[in-house]
Amino acid sequence: GRCTTGPQEADAPIYWCRCLYYSFMAFATMDYDALKPCATAGYLLTVTEPFAGIFLMGLYVTANARKLEGR
Repeated sequence: GRCTTGPQEADAPIYWCRCLYYSFMAFATMDYDALKPCATAGYLLTVTEPFAGIFLMGLYVTANARKLEGR
């Protein structure tokens, strides 16, 4: 995958769009092979974001199931 190192003046909007795409793909625990982080902080976020996605989806499903049960 391509390593994105940081925004340059000319392509800052493209860089932030790539960051948002990468973050969504990690959060949704999908394949994010097109981009990869370059820094240690990026790798740490890549490890924690899928867990957050799974946890929040579980909370969402549980809340809606309880709502449908009438609790």
